[in-house]
Amino acid sequence: MLNNFARILIEMLSNDNQNILGTIDDVLANLQISPELKAIIYECLHAIDKVQEMEAEQYDNEVSGFILQEKLKRQKEEAEANK
Repeated sequence: MLNNFARILIEMLSNDNQNILGTIDDVLANLQISPELKAIIYECLHAIDKVQEMEAEQYDNEVSGFILQEKLKRQKEEAEANK
């Protein structure tokens, strides 16, 4: 949703919105607007990327934690079996 709003803003702010060429990041970089507004729009464009990265990292951490728990459980069972 943020991505769509950012794209609409870029189209509204560009002088030649009929012929937007190149990547959306290139168009944003060439806009004659304040650096702060560019930064906000850029963050909106790439918010989904950051969310996906965070979700992937969280998933990896959960999987690693589960694997570690299972490994510790197995080691404990083996240690008890060897007594």
